[in-house]
Amino acid sequence: MDNKKNNDYYIDKILIDLEFLIKHTKDITKDEFGKNELLIDSIMFRW
Repeated sequence: MDNKKNNDYYIDKILIDLEFLIKHTKDITKDEFGKNELLIDSIMFRW
């Protein structure tokens, strides 16, 4: 198996997901976020 899921794998995944979350939510309000179904789904999928 080439893709071993060790601690480094999970740490890298967390960092990539955090970068995504920050990039896509940094300039919106809580109300704007709550009205954006696509963004909510994509964020929830990552957690």
